[in-house]
Amino acid sequence: MAGARNQEIRCEKCGKLVFVFEQLLGGIGCKEREEAYCPNCGNEVYAAMTDGTFLTKIIEEANEQSVNN
Repeated sequence: MAGARNQEIRCEKCGKLVFVFEQLLGGIGCKEREEAYCPNCGNEVYAAMTDGTFLTKIIEEANEQSVNN
């Protein structure tokens, strides 16, 4: 199940455009602070209280390949 905090964020460290997807676990439990990290350099790009977790993916790869060719 997707959460409301799905967004694109530019990593301040490496400049990659990262898609952050909130994956809710749906069980009974308390919210905790979860972080989302850039898959390229490991920099924290987002953090929030959630009862789920955040998944990340670089979404700029295809654009970079077409520019470099």
